[in-house]
Amino acid sequence: MRMIYSVVTKISIGIAAVVISYTSAAADPSWMPTTGRTSQPVGHYEFCQQYPTECQPNELTAIPELTDEL
Repeated sequence: MRMIYSVVTKISIGIAAVVISYTSAAADPSWMPTTGRTSQPVGHYEFCQQYPTECQPNELTAIPELTDEL
């Protein structure tokens, strides 16, 4: 019984730590301020220069119809 209590306690503490860290980061956008448009990342540019076929636009797919139903 004591071993089960110990395992449950450790799992509960782990879940609480994850939830607290996620909600605090999501609630405070000051850790990554945005100021407008940005440039393309250098790594993406170099990848597209080396593999141009991988950087082509994707095929158009059917656009799903949005409804009010759940």
